[in-house]
Amino acid sequence: MDYGVANQGPDRLNVDSIAILDEAKNLGIKIVDTAPAYGTAEKTIGQYHAKNAEFMVHTKTSSGTDLSYKHALQSIEESMQKLKVSRIEVLYFHSPELLLSGRTSQSAQIIKSIRESGMVNKIGASVYLEKEIEIMSNDWPEIEVYQVPENILDQRLLNSEIITRLSNSGILFYVRSIFLQGLLLMKQEKVSSYFPEAVDYLRNYKNYLLANNLSSLEATLSYLNLLTWASGFLIGVDSAAQLREVLKNRENLLTEDTLPTPLPHPWVDPRNW
Repeated sequence: MDYGVANQGPDRLNVDSIAILDEAKNLGIKIVDTAPAYGTAEKTIGQYHAKNAEFMVHTKTSSGTDLSYKHALQSIEESMQKLKVSRIEVLYFHSPELLLSGRTSQSAQIIKSIRESGMVNKIGASVYLEKEIEIMSNDWPEIEVYQVPENILDQRLLNSEIITRLSNSGILFYVRSIFLQGLLLMKQEKVSSYFPEAVDYLRNYKNYLLANNLSSLEATLSYLNLLTWASGFLIGVDSAAQLREVLKNRENLLTEDTLPTPLPHPWVDPRNW
């Protein structure tokens, strides 16, 4: 799909998705994260599952399924057919608005129907802000998993009291955007043309890396070790070799007092780009 600052456009069509899934399995990865809105991703995973052992799958409801429980259940059934799985490990809502608008009888019926369907192990919410977690955790104790954005130039959730408290109570947190859509790994000249507002901040980040003798990959992945409340992390790759490269860089090279200056809050959210 044509999505993300680091997207290579038509070249994505040449990605060997089955080879990536093979390598993920070989490396001990047990979960894949997808969604109906991600082009042919669910179908591709299903093609892999047709000949290989299943991954645990995290996916989302399709757009518009917050209209009724019948739409939601239909979305789950369609995803399971494409994915060729007997159960969805975590189902995230396509949009957090359903859960942020209060506990209405309609939304309660949707969640109740999903839980009783037997098709989903855990119900989750994909959020953008800490405040959204606070609202949802109060209104919806049924939510057992949250997907949140966080990275070395964000740092807003590093010492979140509410996330730490919920994590200690058994709620799971998976972290996305660890490379900020690939921005943190891109060459400076490419960033300049796409996102000129961030150039000065990213130049400071580059100087930080040089001063600490770190690559950006080492720094971004080391930062994850500081997120003690996290259950796991989402990574996107274009090849099996890239996946191997990411997973071998998992040393703990940072402490909280050696972190770089984060980006201003408007710029850590790709929705503002």
